[in-house]
Amino acid sequence: MSHICVAPAHDLELTYQYQRDDFYRTVAEDSRNAGTDLVTIYMTSGSNQRLHADASELDISRHVNSKMSLAGNAAKYGIPVPESVVCRKLELESDSIRHFFEKHQNQVILKVMGLAGSRNVTPVQSPQAALNYLAEFDDVIEVVLQQRLSFDEFTEMTVDLFVSDTEIRIDNIRKILFNDGMWVGNYINRGFELTETQQQALLKVGEYVSEQGYSRPEGIN
Repeated sequence: MSHICVAPAHDLELTYQYQRDDFYRTVAEDSRNAGTDLVTIYMTSGSNQRLHADASELDISRHVNSKMSLAGNAAKYGIPVPESVVCRKLELESDSIRHFFEKHQNQVILKVMGLAGSRNVTPVQSPQAALNYLAEFDDVIEVVLQQRLSFDEFTEMTVDLFVSDTEIRIDNIRKILFNDGMWVGNYINRGFELTETQQQALLKVGEYVSEQGYSRPEGIN
């Protein structure tokens, strides 16, 4: 099932749901009938299970893409990350969490398992602000609290890592583009270069996912 947000010329926003089998034809037909200037497509799914041949592959994918697993294992694998705390929602009012906020002058990022492209990643200035953001979630949901880095000192980029049973290498570098704090795309330029320190840190990420089983003889991205 896919959700389509249709914005007609008279600024009335309409939302439709479409089935997979005749998806593009019906989207195009309804868009024309509505006098639509712009169609924004949001593909939603509760699981990427259909992409995996067996349950073990799905478990590996979930683990290596987990914000909580990476935050909890980064130090063990020598991956540099901002200071982090993994806890449950019901622990956010504890003394240790209040101390974490105070230590970082209330400049904290909250991460929750959820959508891609920085969704469910938000700055919070207090434990109560985190609780307010998490109002719709159960008390036992796991979250990551992380020291917020200043854009005056850091910039965000992404790389692709090639991981095979015999090799780990950096394949592609791109700069992340944001609009009002939300990811909107990537800027790819052959002139981008990484320092030796950055390269070594990124290769440790490749070693981490490889040890979790995220690898193929022929290589995987």
